[in-house]
Amino acid sequence: MTKKKAWWIGVLLVLALATLVIGEINSAGTKKTAVVVDSWAHKSKGIQDADRTTAIVQRAKIKKNAAKIKQENPGIDPDKAPGMLAEIDRKKMEHYKTINGALQSQKGIYDSLANNNCTQSRLDQFKKESDDAHSSVKELKSLTEEQVKIYKATTKDEQAVKVAWSNYYTWESAASGLSTDPLEDARIAEIDKKIHDESMAGIAAAEEQAKSVDGGDIDPQDKEVLEREVLVDGKNVLGGLQGIVNTMQEVIHELMRQVQGAAGGSKPSKSPLGMLTATASGKPPIDMTVITNLQKTFEAIGSQLQAFSGSFGSFMQAAGSLAGVQIPLTPLQMPSFKP
Repeated sequence: MTKKKAWWIGVLLVLALATLVIGEINSAGTKKTAVVVDSWAHKSKGIQDADRTTAIVQRAKIKKNAAKIKQENPGIDPDKAPGMLAEIDRKKMEHYKTINGALQSQKGIYDSLANNNCTQSRLDQFKKESDDAHSSVKELKSLTEEQVKIYKATTKDEQAVKVAWSNYYTWESAASGLSTDPLEDARIAEIDKKIHDESMAGIAAAEEQAKSVDGGDIDPQDKEVLEREVLVDGKNVLGGLQGIVNTMQEVIHELMRQVQGAAGGSKPSKSPLGMLTATASGKPPIDMTVITNLQKTFEAIGSQLQAFSGSFGSFMQAAGSLAGVQIPLTPLQMPSFKP
């Protein structure tokens, strides 16, 4: 084999390897969007638990202060108001399920796109789920308005009102990102900030709500809801957050393995990629800033999740005390996103 022929074979190999690595970078970008959507779903579930706990606290306050409420506002029946709030919660749960189902399908589509195995039937099914989710957002707003109206007519508790609207705006923001196309970074940042700010504010207010009554004021059936539904779901949220940060670490490490493998490990100058860096352009075929930016994005997401985990964990302990349940907490373990 002539030197010239060997050189051209080397160049072709370089291009093939570069294509594989660039494909892996694109795949990592899609996986990043899947991770972000998963974090939105978990934060939405967290504020849902906060809203449900606040509604339970409000029912207890209404029952405790029924005589005063009747005197101050004859237009509302405090004996019926707790049941009305329970019915609103039941209806809202159906819409949470619909929206969360669409979010999980969206994450699944991004995972499939990253692995090049997404089918048209799956995309068509998601379109229907997305439409249903947007309809549920509208219903959720209407139910939240009813819920807030009851709060204002009975306890006049502005903190409870804040939790209710934070819950709605978190779910609304999560649903606004439903799309089969990977979202642009600016759009992701916009939605992410809204969800983080609203959920954190609502959860902090819900913790104060949980601390504003004694466990003895909570009806036995509401304690059962807290213990068997809210706290169980909350534990799943906390466990899911750890899974998200672990997934981010796996994405980064897999990407770096591909890059380092294509670059010939510790001696890139002798590898095909090393050959390409010596071409006339003087630039490698892979823009390493893409990987650096991905690392920074994951670090930012991880930092947010860590803050959310701390706030939500504190809320969980307050909610647990109402049900007479101790909630042991394990701090979110942040892995390294460095290669």
